Amino acid sequence: MSKARTLADFISDGSEFADGTISVAEVSGAAPLASPSFTGATSIASGSLSVTGTTGIALGDATPATFGSGVPTVVFQGTAANGRGGAINFREYAASGDGAITSQIYSTDGADGYGFVLNAEQGSIKLNAGGLTATKLEVTTSGVVINETGADNDFRVESDNNSNMLLVDAGNDRVQVNSVNPQSTTLLSVRGNGNNIEWGHNNTTSGYYGVLGANNNNGNPFIAFSANANSGTSNTYDTDGFIGTILRGTTGGELSIEQTLLANADNQVPVQRLGIAATEIVANEASTDTDFRVESDSNTHMFFVNAGGNAVGVNWGSPSEMFSVKDGNMLLYSTTSYDTVPAQLKFQYNVAAGSNPSSGYITTIHSSQNTYSGNLLLGGRGFYSGSYTDVPVLTVSAYKRVGINLDVSAGYADPSATLHVLTSGSEDPYVLVDGSSSTRDSGYKINAGGGVDIAIRADAAGNMFFAPNAEIKVDSASNVVINEDGANRDFRIESDSNDHMLFVDSGQDRVKVGTSTSVLTGPVPFQVGGMGIRTTGIGSTATDMGIPINQGPSGGTCLLVVNRNTNSGTGTDSGLYMVQFYYDGDNTPALIHIAGDNFITIGKTGTSPNETMTLTNAAGGNCSVMLIMNT
Repeated sequence: MSKARTLADFISDGSEFADGTISVAEVSGAAPLASPSFTGATSIASGSLSVTGTTGIALGDATPATFGSGVPTVVFQGTAANGRGGAINFREYAASGDGAITSQIYSTDGADGYGFVLNAEQGSIKLNAGGLTATKLEVTTSGVVINETGADNDFRVESDNNSNMLLVDAGNDRVQVNSVNPQSTTLLSVRGNGNNIEWGHNNTTSGYYGVLGANNNNGNPFIAFSANANSGTSNTYDTDGFIGTILRGTTGGELSIEQTLLANADNQVPVQRLGIAATEIVANEASTDTDFRVESDSNTHMFFVNAGGNAVGVNWGSPSEMFSVKDGNMLLYSTTSYDTVPAQLKFQYNVAAGSNPSSGYITTIHSSQNTYSGNLLLGGRGFYSGSYTDVPVLTVSAYKRVGINLDVSAGYADPSATLHVLTSGSEDPYVLVDGSSSTRDSGYKINAGGGVDIAIRADAAGNMFFAPNAEIKVDSASNVVINEDGANRDFRIESDSNDHMLFVDSGQDRVKVGTSTSVLTGPVPFQVGGMGIRTTGIGSTATDMGIPINQGPSGGTCLLVVNRNTNSGTGTDSGLYMVQFYYDGDNTPALIHIAGDNFITIGKTGTSPNETMTLTNAAGGNCSVMLIMNT
């Protein structure tokens, strides 16, 4: 009997194995044991089926096969047209009949895509290592869980050259990319030189992306937009489509905001726009022509630094000076009490480079902080009594007064008059107005309001001029001249009750005392009230005195006081003459000789009514005449 037939004697179609174990094994040295086959429904009530050898078990239409090096296998091969190789089903317990299938293990055919399926009909699929409770991988109806029990089990993914390309460090509660351990307590660690994390838009043909990384050379971490670290050993960046912006931290503790200058170029050194360090914040550290601008609600240039023009503007987009404020006020405010240093605007000039500004000459403008609050002070820092002292040189009082303090030891002094000059006694107060020799004759003017100018100027010869058109002149010899250019400008001095106590009438060439009214005609240079006085010299030829004879219907009177040198200066004659004028048109003026020699001949010239009086020195010699007339 063959071994196959002998086994068949114990196993019949549809028979049930007896209690115990059926063992099918080859006998050493015997002929090979034919593979047993079972048909129909064969069951083992209890015990186990043990197959030894190197061929394994074949189920379905398969033949036994080995899994390399003689390892026995179990082979499933489908017998139906669906081609699936077979399945292992797991059923739950049932009191009678078959229990429900809870899980399956089966393979897929080519139509489904070759694969291996673990199917949990009513639960989850778990992969355990180290015991039933040491679940490493679990697949449930709601998802896939790795290390569900929370044990210290790492999850690791290798790449070609990195054994920890992706690592979930269970013990440190972190996700790590790359093999470099982090320096801090973190949930995600990505360490490496160059570009480490990239994110961005679906458009990958231009610069719609951002990068987290670290420079290849100095290792400074950065966040870059539309730029990425160059793959070389330098700290440069490449751009693709747009100008790149880099936010970088340095080993010195500085936060640097930088930009590349080109939109499509490699290996670019970025330019710093803003640096934030522990001791300072710097904009435009690279000193490029990059402006700095701050907007307000309604002003695009509320604060503006014009880099190219080296100027700062407030409320101004094109400042013309180093600091310019447009259409606005500037407020300096101090919260200190009045007896401390107030808020000041200081100006300093001509101090050697590197010297202490407090030892230089400083001009200050500030509001007074004392009992006279509201005053404006213009001061300077000058050397006095061995030290530098702040001196309020000019004070503009809230009471519309101006004080000039020339006494540096006096300190603040409230002006007690409209213009108050305070000295220590050693200074002579004066006003100096100077100009170049080519322009000083044009004068310097002070507007007194209403379009009236008060002018003070000097010329190259040392003459001083006052008034708008140089009406008053003090020459280099201290002579005073009024109305030197001979214009029709009057001169007047008032007394307590007479506004023409002394009056120079330029239009009449006459000096008047006590009056501005002209009651006399003719060349009368001096008039006192209604009486005119004139002096002149006459000779042997008739001199026209220019005094009209026809003075009026009531006539007039003229008094002549005459002095005569008889012999070229030796001995004199004098005479007093009274001349009366009558309005008769032809009469020669009547002459009354009161005293002295009668050596003056009085006549007339011209025709009526334009006759004037003439005087002739009939006796020879020289005569001086004073005419006193009352009409």
